[in-house]
Order: sequence, then C-alpha cells, then structure tokens
Amino acid sequence: MKTETQPDSETVLFSFVVLNYRDPTLTETCVDHITRASRSLGFGYEVLIVDNSAEHTGSRWQSGFPAPHTKVICASSNLGFSKANNWGASFACGRYLVALNNDAFVTGEALARAAEVLSVDGTIGIWSPALVGLDGAPQASAGGLPRLADLVSEYLPFRPAPKPISGGHETPIRNVGSVIGACMVVPLRLFRELGGFDERYFFTVEDMDLCFQVQRAHYRVVYDSAVKIVHVGGASQTWKWINDPNLHRNRILYFHKNYGTLQGLASWAIICFGLLLRRIFRLLRTS
Repeated sequence: MKTETQPDSETVLFSFVVLNYRDPTLTETCVDHITRASRSLGFGYEVLIVDNSAEHTGSRWQSGFPAPHTKVICASSNLGFSKANNWGASFACGRYLVALNNDAFVTGEALARAAEVLSVDGTIGIWSPALVGLDGAPQASAGGLPRLADLVSEYLPFRPAPKPISGGHETPIRNVGSVIGACMVVPLRLFRELGGFDERYFFTVEDMDLCFQVQRAHYRVVYDSAVKIVHVGGASQTWKWINDPNLHRNRILYFHKNYGTLQGLASWAIICFGLLLRRIFRLLRTS
C-alpha cells in the first residue's frame, strides 16, 4: 500500500473508493477530478484505490500515487466489484463513503450538494446524482428494484421493459428503488452496519442489492437530478449483457436471497428459458 499525505480522521468528510482494472490512466483522471473538486470546497477527503489488476499496473504507482490523500491497495488478483469495494471501505475514516467508478468524474457542485442533503436528512441511506455521458447526454441513473416481471420483459421480449430514470424532474430529489452504482454516497456507519456489498456478487447487481438492504433497514435511496456528473460508461466492459454469465447468475441470487426460494427458482426458469430461446432464434437466422 502506498500512502501520500494521510488526512486526520476527524476532518475527513468523504472517503472515495475507486477500483482500477487495467486502466490506470482513467483512474488517474478520476482521482484528479476528486482532488480538484474536494480542494475547491475545502472538504477533508481521502481516496482509496483498490487495484484489481496489480500485475498489470501496480508498478506504475510504486513510488506513490501522484495525488495527495491517496492510498493504493494492490490485490494479487481481480477480487470483483463487491469484495474490492468492501476492502477499500475497510480503510475508510470519512463520514460518508463514495463508491465511485473510475470512469465517473465528480464535481465540486455534486460534492457540495451531497454534503448539504445528507447532513440535514438522516433518513437518506444512499444519495446519487444524475449521470451524463461525455457529450452531456442523459444516462440511465436510477430505477425500481428488480421484479420478476422485469426479467420477463428483458429475457422474453413480449412487452417493453420499464424505462430507467434519467434527466431532470420538477422535484430534484426523488425516492427510487435503486440507483446505478457508478456513484453512490452512503453514510459509512450505515454501510458497515449492513456489512457492505454482498461479496457473492462478483460483478453486477450488487448495487441493486445494497439499495434493497438500505431500504429494508428503513432508510431512503434518493436520486438527485439537481447535479450531474460525467460517466463514460462501459469503460471496463466490452461485452453485451446477454453474454455476461455473472449478470444472469447474480440476478438469480438476488431473487433467491431477497424474496425466497420460489422467486429464486422462477428467476432461474425465466432466465434459462429466455437464453435458450435467443440461442434458438440465432441458429435459425444463421441456418
């Protein structure tokens, strides 16, 4: 672990956990945005980088990360999203934990808004801003919690799936079922009380599961369209969702864990049948 200036735990407001997977340049850009945004506001902060590709990029930061208040924690292998975030959070000493993708770039305006909203409303368990692309176009930022009907819509396209929330609204802060995990601000105390991300989710669905656990603990998940941050999107992903076995497996785990055996079995049946149908249709088109 490499450490620059270590902030006083009593002065740290935000602890940022950023995962790096074979893209140190993007991670450095993300941390540069954090540094500039935090300095512009005078907030105490720390950045905890978990390098999930240490064998590829660890040597780049051997002499220390080129930003203050930053620790680099090197994993010997890819731990996955949940475990790596939990490991980074175990070093955190801030009031709020910010789980931030390395392709999401925070601003001083977004941090000031998060601090203002969370400090006055103790019922909020997760706060998340609106996401936009590099071109400023709105991205899907929030939505409901997964339902079996949503699986049917996605895997068996009999009817349009519900659209996720993006863009502005008359009421900037809205209660939602879930937010996209690119930028989630959670009181560190609550994150630890809930046990962090469920490490059975290697990658994908863990953000929705955390949103479910937060609401089960009687806290709110809110989407705040008053501020926007850039999210490159898909910077570490090059495959289509349908070809991602982690996604299918994790969706089944989500329903089994949170709704019981019957819904777990139903989700498995819907997903398997949908994947089979798609395979058959693909063979028919190519024959």
